[in-house]
Amino acid sequence: MTQWEGRRAFLLDEARDDLERGEEVRPCLLAWRGDRPLLVAYLRPYRRGGHVDALVEVLSVAAPLGADRLALSVGGRAWSLRDPVTPVIDGVGDLRQRVVVLEQVDATSGRIVMGTLAVPFRLDDRRQVTWLPPVDSEETISRACTALAASIHHRGRFAAEPDRIRRRAQACVAAGHQLALSAPVHDELFGEDGPPVPPPPEPDLPAGAHDGHRDLVRQNSHLARHVPAARADVSPDDPGRF
Repeated sequence: MTQWEGRRAFLLDEARDDLERGEEVRPCLLAWRGDRPLLVAYLRPYRRGGHVDALVEVLSVAAPLGADRLALSVGGRAWSLRDPVTPVIDGVGDLRQRVVVLEQVDATSGRIVMGTLAVPFRLDDRRQVTWLPPVDSEETISRACTALAASIHHRGRFAAEPDRIRRRAQACVAAGHQLALSAPVHDELFGEDGPPVPPPPEPDLPAGAHDGHRDLVRQNSHLARHVPAARADVSPDDPGRF
């Protein structure tokens, strides 16, 4: 896994690999605590519009690990807001521009800074990807970006002992997420007498991020309490290690 400065290149390389294999872009979450990598997760399959629920499940692992830097990539389609009609035409198809959306939240400065970048691309007949100039969407705060910010803002509230974090990670794998932990984190959670993760301070959310974040926090809190119990009858594989 790359350092924070290389997050965009890493996520776009992963997206390119998916597209050149003829697949859709797999949503990918990266988490750090400061400069320390924590985890890489490819979200489980979900129904249309259900990516935030899947994301929150993985955030229930990242938050108690003290993640204060998060980056997410998802595939999507974009079109001009000046077009009053979505360009999806029966018999022709979806004419919207395909994009990879990169969401990021960074609280290492003591305040939460959010950003969204849409990267359009072309895919030729040989399935070669050409990236087009990115579009910065700082004025738009998506539900996914709000979930990332809420996870960081309230991570101290979700502090937990290694055993509980380990069971959440195992539950995510059982639910279908592809999850890999950094070697130090893996050893803390799955080694003997792993140290607890201390609660970090809570930075202020930026203006505009408060709307709707409480529901996402409640979902995260719900997962923190119930995901392990709901999967208690499953014998999941452990997350990977990198």
